[in-house]
Amino acid sequence: MQRIIVLILPFMLLTQVLSNAHAATEDIDVMFASSIVEIRGHLLQAIENKRVNDLEHAIPHTVHPTAELYPNIKDRIAEKDPQLANSIENKLLSLQKDARVLTVEEFNDRVDEINSLLHKALFNYDIIASDKLQGAGFWASVLLQVLDDASDEYEESDIEEGKVKNVIEWQDAIGFVTVLNADIFPNMLKGKLEQGLSNSLEQLLASLLEDMKSMKSIESISSKVRAINDNLRPLIEVEEEPSIPKIKDLLTLALNAYQAGKFEEEGEGEFGEAQSNYEKAKEYITLAYEKHFLPLKQYIESKDHELMSSTENMLKDELLMLIDKRASVEDIKSKIDELNTNIDKIIAIGVIPEFPLVTGMVLVSAMLVVLMLTYRGNIRFNLFNSSN
Repeated sequence: MQRIIVLILPFMLLTQVLSNAHAATEDIDVMFASSIVEIRGHLLQAIENKRVNDLEHAIPHTVHPTAELYPNIKDRIAEKDPQLANSIENKLLSLQKDARVLTVEEFNDRVDEINSLLHKALFNYDIIASDKLQGAGFWASVLLQVLDDASDEYEESDIEEGKVKNVIEWQDAIGFVTVLNADIFPNMLKGKLEQGLSNSLEQLLASLLEDMKSMKSIESISSKVRAINDNLRPLIEVEEEPSIPKIKDLLTLALNAYQAGKFEEEGEGEFGEAQSNYEKAKEYITLAYEKHFLPLKQYIESKDHELMSSTENMLKDELLMLIDKRASVEDIKSKIDELNTNIDKIIAIGVIPEFPLVTGMVLVSAMLVVLMLTYRGNIRFNLFNSSN
């Protein structure tokens, strides 16, 4: 019996490795879904402002989706359906252009069309694996990402003594959390949770939305967000393995964040929001280095020292310095293209995301143990037979 269990061990480990192969896309999938949620939040606030003929605040909510969020997801949609990707972008731009002349009903119809296409992109094209879309852990991650962004927007709204300095950011936060309350939690997460946890989260989300509308202090908002976070964290899957290809995903997100920061700084946006986007870009790059490059650094170095050194310098220092200097988007993109060329070379030398090095080493070690135990078992078995 002992020998049977030992022999099964490597196959159990192999199953675990293969089940974790999809984990390399976790962050970018969460970003894809959360971007769609936040586009919907912006459009919801555009409708609310249009309804009361407040075009000063309605129009920025039609601009932000195309400037800040849709670039995060357009390429992935285009890979599956270029016509759909262009249609969504064109309808967003058209809404922005025609916002002043559309009637409220026409404006609402345009938003409904966009939301329908976004829903199609999220659920009909397997951009995100269908099994992941069914998981509570995935939607918990999406909800927490949107809450984190909503908290940032709320803080940037600069509320003091019941007065809002930056109305657009305040409305952004409300729009994001409204979509969570009205759709994401009840339709994607609630039915997957234990009843007590479900009721608790439902109450916390509803209370958070009311506190935002009532312009409560950022400390009060942060406290509720932390409570929701504490409840949802146990649902989120285990931390993913280091993955060299994941660096390219994170660099794409960094570029999108930097572009959004440039738009805010040079266009009609708020300086504080521009800074937030620049910091977000740096966070993506730091995550790429610390989580996905550094653990595999020695292995890469053993294959190609110059390639390792060049990649590390660009990822750890050069790209971050360009962001700190507020380089042009073209310069940032050029450096990222250079980095991606190196990443492709690293992939070519054998760092495979579906079979991470660390997990592979564990599996190889387990198989060696099996061989040793089997060998020892055979010796004991032969000795037993010879003694008889």
